[in-house]
Amino acid sequence: MVSWAMDDEIPVYRACLTCGRLMPLQADSKQVYCSPECSRENLRCPVCGRYFEKGTGSTLPGGGEACSPDCVRVESRYDSLFKEPL
Repeated sequence: MVSWAMDDEIPVYRACLTCGRLMPLQADSKQVYCSPECSRENLRCPVCGRYFEKGTGSTLPGGGEACSPDCVRVESRYDSLFKEPL
């Protein structure tokens, strides 16, 4: 049986935003990637927010890269929901 003394700190872990690997954190750490490779070689999709490997996505009409062709596809049935009233 493991017992914790009041003076012992409980270790804090966070999952890497890119690969999901658990990484130990120091107090008040804002670290979100487990390694420099995960932060450099991956992008966040501007449409859905999913992380994907740089160069494997689809090109957006205005430039940039999205994670999949589904995120790039623009469906006209949603246009009326985003138009401002005249």
